[in-house]
Amino acid sequence: MIDLGGLPGSSLSEAVSINDSGQVVGFSVVDDVTYATEWSSGRVINLGGLPGFTLSGATDINNARQMVGECNGPASPNPPPGR
Repeated sequence: MIDLGGLPGSSLSEAVSINDSGQVVGFSVVDDVTYATEWSSGRVINLGGLPGFTLSGATDINNARQMVGECNGPASPNPPPGR
């Protein structure tokens, strides 16, 4: 096991997936906001998220360095009918 660290000021970080080149993706939590994060070539990279969202995380990375993930944000101001 290797401590990859996290984004500056992070209270928690988690690696979720790794590709054959050793590039790792996951998330880091800074001030109660969760950021999609990549660890590559000794660097920690904030992948960001969508504006207004408080949670983003990378869930997989392939050998072409294409990533997928998720974003969750505040509740919709206009919920669908019936709710």
